[in-house]
This record gives sequence, C-alpha cells and structure tokens, in this order.
Amino acid sequence: YQRRVHGASYINHENTFRNFSFQAGPQETRSDFDIRCSVARCKDPLTKLVESWLGLSFVSRYDGPGISEIGRPNLNLIICIDVSGSMACPFENQAGKSKIDIAKTCLHSIISKLRTDDTFGVIKFNATANPVLPRQNFSDIDLPVLQEEIDKLVANGGTTISAALKLANQMYADAPNGKSNRIILLTDMETNNDQDKVLSMIKQNAKRNIYTSIVGIDVDLSKKLVEDICLVPGARYLSVASETEFRQIMEEEFAYDVTPVAFDIKIDLKSETSDVKFEKAFGSSELNSVNQTKTISLSSEFPNPIDDKGGMSGNILLFKLSGVAESSDTLKVDLKYKDAEGLDKNSTQTITLNSEEHFSNPSIRKAIVLSKMVELQQDYVIEKPIEGKTYLESFTLFRDHFLTEMVAVGDGSIEGENKWIMEGIIDKIIDLEKNSTKNKTAEDPTPKPSPKSAPKPKADPKPKATPKPKPSPKTTPKPKPKPTPKSTSNPKPKPKATKRPRGDNPPESDVSAHKMATRSKSK
Repeated sequence: YQRRVHGASYINHENTFRNFSFQAGPQETRSDFDIRCSVARCKDPLTKLVESWLGLSFVSRYDGPGISEIGRPNLNLIICIDVSGSMACPFENQAGKSKIDIAKTCLHSIISKLRTDDTFGVIKFNATANPVLPRQNFSDIDLPVLQEEIDKLVANGGTTISAALKLANQMYADAPNGKSNRIILLTDMETNNDQDKVLSMIKQNAKRNIYTSIVGIDVDLSKKLVEDICLVPGARYLSVASETEFRQIMEEEFAYDVTPVAFDIKIDLKSETSDVKFEKAFGSSELNSVNQTKTISLSSEFPNPIDDKGGMSGNILLFKLSGVAESSDTLKVDLKYKDAEGLDKNSTQTITLNSEEHFSNPSIRKAIVLSKMVELQQDYVIEKPIEGKTYLESFTLFRDHFLTEMVAVGDGSIEGENKWIMEGIIDKIIDLEKNSTKNKTAEDPTPKPSPKSAPKPKADPKPKATPKPKPSPKTTPKPKPKPTPKSTSNPKPKPKATKRPRGDNPPESDVSAHKMATRSKSK
C-alpha cells in the first residue's frame, strides 16, 4: 500500500489523489474493513466520448477516532534510522535542518506514541548496522538514556539497508506472539545497490508476519520498485519531501500506519445484463497492470484518519469500465479478504449505473477530473500527440473544464494547498506552449498564404537569355578562394543531460514536475 504527500516531485494518479479529500459515503461500520461504491457516466472533456466509471472507497471501524477508541493492537516495533552521509543534507530546495536531525525529532515523537505493552528497538545503519537499543519491553526502557543516545547520532558513511534488516530480523528471533510486528526504515534510499536484496528480505519477513514500512526521505523510488514493495502483504511505502510532511506521517498518522486491517483482498465485478469489466485502474500502484478484467487484487489495506470535512486523504480507487450496457446497468461488487487474525471475510455491494450522464457522488466526479489532468500532463511530457488538437488548445480547453468541475464538487483547495496543480502544471504548460508559438513566429515572420487562397502559379514565358557580363579590361579577375580545411579541434560539446539527484531514471508514467516545467519544447 502506497501513500505519498505532495512535494513537487513526481506526478501520478496515486500521488495526486493523496492530496485531495474524498468522502467514502456512510462511514458507520462494525467491520475491520469494507468498501463503498460510487458510479458515473460522463463525456471526456476533449474527445466528447461517453465513459463509464466505478469508484471504490474503503472504510474501517478503525478510521478516524476509532483507532484511539478501539485501540491499536499491541506492537513489536523496530526503527531502523539511516545515518549515512547523505542524511546530513537538508531537504532538496529547502534550507534548514538536516534530514538526520528531522528524523531524530520524529523518532522521539514515535517513542511518545508507544505503550507499556509494546516492545521497541532502534537500529542505526550506514554501511553497517548497529543497535542503539536492543528490542525490549517498552516499560523496561530508560527513556532519558535512550533519548540521549538518539541525539548523539551523526550522519556519515555509505548505506547498506539490507544490513539493517538483517539485524532487525535477529532482534525478532524471540518476538512474543499476539502482537503486530513491524520494521520501519527511515532512509533517503542512497543505497549501495542492494535494493533487490532488500525487497527479497521484505517479502520473506511478510511470510513470518513481520511487516515493513519504508519512509523515503526526500526521495522518489522508481515506479517498478514502488509497485514491488506495495505488492508485499502488510508493507507500506511513504515518501516525504519536507519536514512538515515527515512530522505529519510520523506523529499524526503513526497509529494508522502500523495497523493493517485487511490482507489478500479480492474484488469481483458482475452484472446480469452486460459483460462489464475493469478496463483501467487509477489510484494504486498495485493496479497499474489492470486491463480488461473482472477481478482485482490488493495485498493489504490500512485504516485512515478522517479530516475536518469528513473525508479521507486519497481514499478512492477509480476504474474505467468497459462492456457496460448502454441502458441502465446494475453492478454487483463482491469483496473477499482476510482480517488481521487470518479469518476469511466477505461482503457485497450493489449499485445502479444509469443510462444518462450522472455522478453518484462528488468524490467520483473529483477523481475523474483529477485522473484526466494527470493523463493529459503525462501525455504532454512524453510528447504523445493529442488527436485533432494542439497541446495549447487541449490544455486551454481542459483548464476551463477543470475549474468548472472543482467548483461543482465544492473543492476550493486548488486556491490553497493544491494551487500547484494550476500554477505548476496546467498554467505552466499553457505558458510554455504560448511561448513556443511566439518563438516559431519570430523565427519565420513571413505570413504564408492559406492553401485555399493561394493563387495558381502562372505559366512562365520562354525565358530570355541573360547576357554574360563583360569583364573590365582594367581589372584582373580575383582567384577563387581556397577551401578552408576542416578544423582538427574538438567540436563544441553538446549540452549534458540533467541528471536526477539520486541516479534513478524517471519511470515512464511518473512525471517530474521540475522537468516538465523547465523543458523546452520544439514542437
């Protein structure tokens, strides 16, 4: 399961959804895990083709205040904190505290969330791993001494994450049963090429009911690695790009992030009147490969905090449907999963997709327009042609549609915390395309006649012979200049491509906002 707080880093569906609040519908439930469905039938803003959509949101009795009212399960927890040299740097493009200092502050906050029935251990790692605190009962820990040891941590050396996991596994050799087991890695992932080994160890640990959370500090992993992590049961990948986001995840959302409520999730889609299928999926890296199927699978899910609007951040999976009846269609969504105790659970939701254009709730309407924005931006960056329209026409048209839809769903965040969508994506691309058009005009200012109004060329008369110029008797013809020999010096070097800060190539569908904003287009 992946969560990402926005940090002007890369843009994809799950990251974008995460920055918006979605109301799931009735939240009252006695179940550890259940689904809420929404549907829509609407026209694409550019192609005008009618499309059918299904939205799935998750609810749990642990959502919002439930996590404190019911209480999270007792926890066996080991924190592995990266103390390699790169952690001495501040967050990218942000002056202030180093990443290691912020990580230490958040580690103190985690300690304040633990209870006497928990067990706790701390590991520091760079090229090697060493215990700061061997795992022990929380009630037996001398907290002032532990806090002093944490404050002494300094950043230096290389990074070998697998060494930290190996030591954590040794600490779990005698872990008591009946508790949730979790390893949290606080790291900027400047690793010594051991990511494959790390992934293998995370998978093996999950089979032993030891689950892993990776908090990527000011780093975005490759799309493939994120997908692989999210496919591991109970695993969690969270990426933060600022001190504020780090604190939010580590302090405000800690209890939710260590309490998986559903495993081995299967969702089946059925209709008695049509051959309806999931055509495409948006909102989870686990579902990127969905293509014309009736069944989807998720490795695990967690409860969510509820915001002051009654919504949950990013709590929607959006599916474009195929094979839906043109008339009204009744869809049945079957859910099967295992709870935290390994017991089989199931439920069924039924919802009607009407024949006319409609949205069953504002959340699915918001998700659709956000997904359209992400797809359009991705097409632009990979220079995928938009049929029948220029980029300038497409983004200008979509801009009006986007603003209309956000007003319709009552979301004013694009004028506040989410104004980056307008300023950093839509308006930025429109400005780039306008400037590109001006540059083309400046390079070739001669107006060209329209093909319809261009006059037919007249037949040329028989050309007259041009008399040769007589040489002047007083001047001697100048000799023809000798050809200049080719230079043997090195040619002017081509400008170097800008490198990503940490060497990971950007995945095809994970678009760098900085690259998009600074890219010079020649079209």
